[in-house]
Amino acid sequence: MQWDTSATAGFAAPGADAPWLPVLEQGRLSVEAQMGDPDSHLETYRRLLAVRRHSPALRLGEITFIDGLPDGVLGYRRSLAGEVVTVFLNLSDSEAAIGAEGTVLAGTHADRWGVALEGAVVLRPWEAAVLSLQTAHES
Repeated sequence: MQWDTSATAGFAAPGADAPWLPVLEQGRLSVEAQMGDPDSHLETYRRLLAVRRHSPALRLGEITFIDGLPDGVLGYRRSLAGEVVTVFLNLSDSEAAIGAEGTVLAGTHADRWGVALEGAVVLRPWEAAVLSLQTAHES
């Protein structure tokens, strides 16, 4: 990932002739340009890594794949000690309606982060969503 919007994208010291890696596009692809933009790849990855780091279920939980989802949608649950995390991945270029419940912890669309979902949810093309659900027996 390119570091900044300079001509060398942060891969060479100021005044150096050329960076050690090719510079593709200094603008929108750099860390500098993506910092703070919730729709950027950088912030999406940061959010996903933070969710995984703080979720024992995602790191160590038992995995159960969800049957009966629309074509092109992969879904699974990870659970551990009362924590249940569900992941839905729409691997198609079409919208897909699914039954989902929980709060969106992270995903490919920042406008869903923190949103509570109940019932039918429409996943956008190529959308991924990570949902948290606390089980009823947890105190």
